[in-house]
Amino acid sequence: MKQVPQQQQQEEEWSGGSRRGFSFSDALQTYNYAVELASKYDNFRHFYTGPPFEMRTPGGFQQKINKGSRRGDIGSEYRSFYEGATSLIIQPSRAPPEGSIVIRCYNHQTLNDRLDYILQNMDLESKQTLLGGLEDTLPLAKSHPELTKDFELMIGPDGQSYHVDLDRAKGGNPRRREEQFFEGCLDGAIDIVKMSISMETGQVQEDVGNVKRISTTTLTKSTKNETEKEYELLEICHRPTNVGKFEHFQTSQNTLQECPPIAKDKPIIILDGRGYGRTGNKLTEFLHAIQETRDRGLQLGVMKHSWVMGTILPMWMAISNVKYTRGWKRHFERSFCIKIFDHKSQLRGYREVIPMESKELLFYRSEVPFGEYMASQQRTIRTLFRNYNTGVGRDVWNQRVRDMCSGIRSLFGEAVGDATYSVIHSRSLEGEPGFRLLNNVARKVGCDPVAALEMRPDYVKSILEPLGLMHRPIVLITDGQNSDVVRRLKADEEIGPLLRTVPSKDSWIGGDITLAIMSDAFIGNPASTFAGFIAKSRASLGFGHS
Repeated sequence: MKQVPQQQQQEEEWSGGSRRGFSFSDALQTYNYAVELASKYDNFRHFYTGPPFEMRTPGGFQQKINKGSRRGDIGSEYRSFYEGATSLIIQPSRAPPEGSIVIRCYNHQTLNDRLDYILQNMDLESKQTLLGGLEDTLPLAKSHPELTKDFELMIGPDGQSYHVDLDRAKGGNPRRREEQFFEGCLDGAIDIVKMSISMETGQVQEDVGNVKRISTTTLTKSTKNETEKEYELLEICHRPTNVGKFEHFQTSQNTLQECPPIAKDKPIIILDGRGYGRTGNKLTEFLHAIQETRDRGLQLGVMKHSWVMGTILPMWMAISNVKYTRGWKRHFERSFCIKIFDHKSQLRGYREVIPMESKELLFYRSEVPFGEYMASQQRTIRTLFRNYNTGVGRDVWNQRVRDMCSGIRSLFGEAVGDATYSVIHSRSLEGEPGFRLLNNVARKVGCDPVAALEMRPDYVKSILEPLGLMHRPIVLITDGQNSDVVRRLKADEEIGPLLRTVPSKDSWIGGDITLAIMSDAFIGNPASTFAGFIAKSRASLGFGHS
């Protein structure tokens, strides 16, 4: 943003008849453009408070402009803009927050230095706000590439970012070199902020690699692989998975595009109220909601106190500090490409709001190719487990979350990382209805119509013996509706001595999920959505034997 002459206070000037050739119609077009973008995108901010107007040059103005002769005087800086002007175009604007800086993409070292300067005095919540603003700018600029032309962004000390010098966008789309400069400098700025956050929290933020100062080697996304960190496996409860700690850049580009900005002129599905069924159903409904919006090109919104938050936050994505709720919200939204609404009043202004019943989502069937569907589902599940709860933090109701590792730790203690074990999930599905459900699955996939419900010892041994797991602990998790299953397994001479259950004080739904997913083999009921989520998660984390 240009320096505003002191006598104009909170108004910004453009010259008429200057060599820039900026007319009143240009100024009005710029103002309307800013208002239009702000109405479409929640993350677009500008300083304009009203439309521009034109006035004759005040007496003494030219004299003051011509008076400055030394470098740094107001007159010397603005003489080429205003010299000889008979009228001025005034754009009413709010004054920027004190201590704000402007970052530009034409000089990487200047950008680095300015970011370092403002980050030094910025608290954690403000840094997280800044990170969200920078990340939101990338997809916004993809939808409106004209914004990248001679790109500038103002950053306040509270982390809020503002789009400035919008008059430059009227010149049309940028040249390819300008686009490359924009992509490279914003990627680098995002990495710098992520590293600052990780140094303050002691935790590596998502996708933070070997952060380097911006240089010509990071001008395009095609060169990002050159600075990626070495492949590191994701660990859950000190047990390694077979996927990376961070989403591989090339894989994520092939399977999913960056989150598009939420726009008020596009339809948005809203999830609210109570979910349908138990935890397994609700987890499936959440996965299907994300899938359906991707399939149909819609937007997804979630009410803050809906069944979604009641299902996800007790196990994943906890709010680590209630003071930093805004940063958590940004992280959650960008992780799943959704919008969180605190109140229904925030939906005003959206062109089409589509309330979605969770039962509809449970039975949603995607029509995209299977490989694309699996890649999409796996990305969502991996995101959850890259953010699993460890007993630190709270949910949106300010209730303390539990440790997802409590079950596995209670059984194996310090040996959790080296333990070899299998898990049996006994789910009766409310008696007779369970047999009907499993029969339907058996007709479709060819599995046994009763074996997974009865869980007889011979059935269990036929699975575990070929895997060499009949001399290792066998952990049983159950809904408690069929005591015959437990009795038969305990009575078997081979299985009985190996059978273990989680102590009641450490047993809960999240602990059971992690215990089953991180096992060496899992035996469940294919008609159960709970077992289905476990099997899908195991596949997403690179495990077989489900």
